[in-house]
Amino acid sequence: MVTLDRIEGEVAVLLKGEKSLTIPAKLLSPYCKEGDVVEQQADGLWVPNAEQTHKQRQKTRHLLSQLYHKK
Repeated sequence: MVTLDRIEGEVAVLLKGEKSLTIPAKLLSPYCKEGDVVEQQADGLWVPNAEQTHKQRQKTRHLLSQLYHKK
């Protein structure tokens, strides 16, 4: 799974596990947002994967909820 961590000017930083990858931001679909799970198409364009992004956000919310409600 690859996540769009941030966009810094003309460079996008992607995370895959503990590793980071920088790519030209122009290779991102205009629909990509920071925090999205992204995948690379055959033409080289990185696009958001809405289903995986939703699952990842749900998992993160659940973990944060457990953390904040831990006594």
